[in-house]
Formats: sequence, C-alpha cells, structure tokens
Amino acid sequence: LNSRRFLALVLVLFFVWMIFAQFFASREALRAIDAYHIDKAFHFLGGIWIVGALARVRTRMSSRLTAVKRLDTAPRRIRNFAVLLFVLVIGVLWEVVELAVFPEVRHLFRDLYPYWLSDTAGDIVLDMLGGACALFWMNRNFAKNAFQRHHDVPN
Repeated sequence: LNSRRFLALVLVLFFVWMIFAQFFASREALRAIDAYHIDKAFHFLGGIWIVGALARVRTRMSSRLTAVKRLDTAPRRIRNFAVLLFVLVIGVLWEVVELAVFPEVRHLFRDLYPYWLSDTAGDIVLDMLGGACALFWMNRNFAKNAFQRHHDVPN
C-alpha cells in the first residue's frame, strides 16, 4: 500500500465515519461511540493523514513555495515541531468547527463543560499522537533510505 493509497483510504474511512455518525447512527450507537471513545481512533488517523498530506504537498510544491524551501533547510527538530504545530492548529480548528456545526457538541459545551473539555483535549492529544507516529515513521524511513543510498545497500 503506497502512501497515496493509504492517505486516500484514511480519507475515505473518515468520510464514511462522518456520514454514519451524523445521519445513520442511533442514539444507542452514539452513546457507545461516546462511552468507548471510538471517535479517538479517527482523531489518531486524522493526525497521520495531516502529516502524510503535508509530506505530499512538500514533495510537490517545494520548488514553488518559499516557506517550504526554508523549512527544508531547517534542522529536523524544527521541521518536526512545525509539522506538529500545524497538526495542533488543524485539530483545534476541527474542534471549533464541531462546536459551530454540531448541536450535540454545543449541548455538551453549554451543559456539560467539564466533559466537553476533557473530550476535546483527548481528541487533540490523539491528533498530535497520530501526527507524531507518522513523523517518527517518516523520519525512520528517511534515515534508513539515506543510509542505503550512502552505502549502496539494495532495498
């Protein structure tokens, strides 16, 4: 499964999940999703997808975007921080969209604020964890491939 197909698969799963949760899930199913934190898996996958999408954009746009050129010359630590910061921003924006669009989330915010806050924090942490795992995997594979190219080791 190459990276393009993996990103497409994650995106399709995400949209299927959203359609199910918004239009077809019964109250009992929504309670189970909430009780067992099933939505957290999709936040984790969302972090992976964001990092993968950024990597695709980087490879396609690095010659055209000045910010990408600058980031490419930065130390890996700085690049990883910038990517995780982007994942954080997208995760927070997603939570704001949920609050603005979904009445159930507004109800939690208004009537059960401590629960909403802990759920939102958990969502953002899993976004970041998914992004960090994707970065770890990419950095590891980059280092392995660089070693193989340097030492002429066949794949």
